[in-house]
Amino acid sequence: MVRQTSYGDQFVDVSALVLSMLSSVYSLVTFVLLFKKYAAIHTNGNVASYIRCMRDLGRGLAPTNLLIDISKKRTVICTYEYLSESSLQEVVAGILKSAYLQTFTLKTAVDDHTVAVFYPLLETPSSLLHLHILNPSLSNEGAANFVRRVESNADLAVHIFDIQVTAENAALVADIMTGRTENRSIDDADMKLVGQVVRQTEFLDTLNLKNNYIASDGVSELIVALDNARRPIQHLILDGNVLSDAAAGFLSRFFRENKALRVLSVNGCALSRLATIQLLTAVLEKGVALETSNNFSDDRPMSGDVPMEPELCILGCEIPAQRAHLVIQLLKDSLHDVACSWEEAECELVGKAIRQSVFVKELSLQPVQDKIEIHRLASIVTAFCGSVMDNVKLNIWGYDISKRECSTVAALLRNELKGKALGPREAATVGQAIVSTDRIRRLDLTVKEDGVMLVLMKSLDRAMNRGLQMRINERGVRVEDAELVQRMLRHNCSNADLDDASFAAIAGTLPMLAKCLNGFRHLDLSGNTRVTSSGLLKVLNTMLAQKVEGFAVHLFGFPIRGGAARIVRYALQNRLSRLHLSPEILTIVELTIVNCPLPLELDMDATDIDPQQIGQIFGALERAECKETKVKMWDTEVTTAFATIYRSLAECRPVPGESLSHTSSINSDRVWDERIGALTKAVAVVPLASRVDLSQMILGRDDAKRILEAAGTNPAVLNLALPQLSGDLPRSMFTAAVDALDGAEPGRPLPASAVAALNELVEQAEEEEEDEEEEGEEEAEQEEAEAGKKEEEVAE
Repeated sequence: MVRQTSYGDQFVDVSALVLSMLSSVYSLVTFVLLFKKYAAIHTNGNVASYIRCMRDLGRGLAPTNLLIDISKKRTVICTYEYLSESSLQEVVAGILKSAYLQTFTLKTAVDDHTVAVFYPLLETPSSLLHLHILNPSLSNEGAANFVRRVESNADLAVHIFDIQVTAENAALVADIMTGRTENRSIDDADMKLVGQVVRQTEFLDTLNLKNNYIASDGVSELIVALDNARRPIQHLILDGNVLSDAAAGFLSRFFRENKALRVLSVNGCALSRLATIQLLTAVLEKGVALETSNNFSDDRPMSGDVPMEPELCILGCEIPAQRAHLVIQLLKDSLHDVACSWEEAECELVGKAIRQSVFVKELSLQPVQDKIEIHRLASIVTAFCGSVMDNVKLNIWGYDISKRECSTVAALLRNELKGKALGPREAATVGQAIVSTDRIRRLDLTVKEDGVMLVLMKSLDRAMNRGLQMRINERGVRVEDAELVQRMLRHNCSNADLDDASFAAIAGTLPMLAKCLNGFRHLDLSGNTRVTSSGLLKVLNTMLAQKVEGFAVHLFGFPIRGGAARIVRYALQNRLSRLHLSPEILTIVELTIVNCPLPLELDMDATDIDPQQIGQIFGALERAECKETKVKMWDTEVTTAFATIYRSLAECRPVPGESLSHTSSINSDRVWDERIGALTKAVAVVPLASRVDLSQMILGRDDAKRILEAAGTNPAVLNLALPQLSGDLPRSMFTAAVDALDGAEPGRPLPASAVAALNELVEQAEEEEEDEEEEGEEEAEQEEAEAGKKEEEVAE
């Protein structure tokens, strides 16, 4: 650019200078244009921002050549192992601006955070048709969130995990990745996609395909995928899919052979009995293989939340391998072949299987019922109550019970029948049970009907467990009393030769029957000659203590109810003294004296009784069934033999002659003397005998003298009528009459001379009485006259 002349002078070559300046200007312009171009690519035309990024050695900027390729080419492959988030944002922005790019392949690793950069690309329409992400490092939620956005772009297909995701299948793929495949209407056609996700990803160890439309083809596709899955599926749920026997066969073989799968659930899949047994056999064999093989494991990663023991969920139950044989035998109705301890878990498993299975229509527990604890047996019977089938039968204790009866039997086994009144059907079921087994130890029942009680008592009488503790209506009933209670219910206790022990048993069960049975309103116990007052008192005490309203007991041929029981009890206990005998009470006492077959001894000296009613007491004693009954009154014991005498004297009626007639049947002076002695005693003590009428009797001299002397000692006796006399002897003539009889001849009847002497006394007494009456009349006239004078004087 500098030249020198021949003379040594130097000068600048103008042409070279011009050319150099032009070159510099060109370079400067070119550099500025490139800056603007790259700024347009990287920073939306902001040159200053681009220069600042370049000063940081290009950090945060995408490769320029990649961006240029995106803007010009149809297919671009990004081979960079790492790009920053801002670089990826530039890439996405470039793709959105490109009018040519159709396929973009990304080999750069992306995670849950950086994959969000591509969301605008999925949600915004562009020329891009295929997006390949070859190195995703995503969680299942991150992948699902990414895939789900493809649904909004109908023109774009995303290839991730070797799965082509389009707008049509994006939602399903996302749900599969997150395990949300329940109730998704997945059918066999969708199972290919499910298989791809399972096979190509490591997101899932549990696959829940519950309540879909998967059939045999879908199951076959799924099994192929599970065999080749990157991460083993340990828990497979197929509940609610309609699986054929063929599909069940595929699953059985797969479950048996697959090392990873631990839990298979096929509840509600409408499987046949054969298919169900196939699956149960598979889990059983798998469990055996697991126990016997030390290498029965999978090298792929597995979750610790899944049980190591294989488990099949079927018939609404979680059936571990070690108990699968129990359900198999249940379905075959051959529980007698089961070798198990019948623990709580095993009984609960059987119960659940019975409740959910449509195959268990008839089942016999008879071979194993004695091996099962009573409360666990109850849980199995309860399961029959909740069976999905209606016409099921359970054989227990050797007889069949229906589904309706199962609830009664279950409550019986648990002793939970108390509080609910049994009906005839329930009573028959309970009765059959206690007759058929000795394992029932205690029963608490509530009964309201006579017929129901009778059924129970018939069964209790034949109970296999003779030590059964049965309580009905809060009262205990012994097995040995069952026959007696049957008699009571049949009203067959009269004239039954019952003793005190039987009456004690009746007293114990009477409240149970009388207070709770609507139709049991009376009980006839009369005519039992072996019973003593002790047995009768127990029945009466029970009636009084329990206050059984409206109930009557016939002890002596008449109904005893309410307060009458207390009076009868007092009579039996000789406690009528100091008791006020009202007309009602007197009637009860009379009936008791007349009808009681036991010898009563009634002390009525201090009893408050109307004198007019004393004759009723002696009348009852006269008619008493037991001739040994005695009534004590006025310090005198009165027997039935002499009750007529006391009654006649108390009522001032003639003493019947036949009661003391000296007939051929009375051939003993001793007997006659006893009777005359009783009459003499009665005349002496009866305070109501103002007139003693012996006119109908045949008396001798000595008899008459004894009676007159006795009458003289009783101040109540005013007149005495003797046989053959024309009138009554007044009290004033008693001594004279005795003197008159002293000179008479002994013997019966009274001699004529004695009768004549006594009649003279009667006439004398009548004359004296007339004289007294005249004197009385005169005195009355005088008193009346004196009274008249006094009135006149007062008037004056």
